[in-house]
Amino acid sequence: FIQRPKSRLRGWVLEGYPETLGEAKGMKAHSIVPYQVFQLGGEKKQLLGRILDDKDKKLSSSEKKKEGGEEQANEISRLNKYFKHNMDVQIHFQCTYDNLHCLNSKLTPWRMSRKVIDSVHDSMNRRRA
Repeated sequence: FIQRPKSRLRGWVLEGYPETLGEAKGMKAHSIVPYQVFQLGGEKKQLLGRILDDKDKKLSSSEKKKEGGEEQANEISRLNKYFKHNMDVQIHFQCTYDNLHCLNSKLTPWRMSRKVIDSVHDSMNRRRA
């Protein structure tokens, strides 16, 4: 999908990937080069709260009862994996492409979106120049 001409022209978003250094290096080996990498940064407890709040808003009340603690356990496991490999992936993107941008998880979703859009526009203008 991301190798298609339309995707290369318009761009693409990978959320939650790569999770490990091996996956990040695999992207490079397959000529998948991100122009910008945005990472939501913050304390583990704060990020988990944000993830669970967001998922909670998307689920109906019957789904919430069914999902319960299993969903929370899955998110905790995923977040722990993220923190375990996070630094290696960050260093890879910063050293290989110099395109890593960290966003503060305390910002509102609207403010984070605005920062991403501004950064992408700046990058596009630099590439055009």
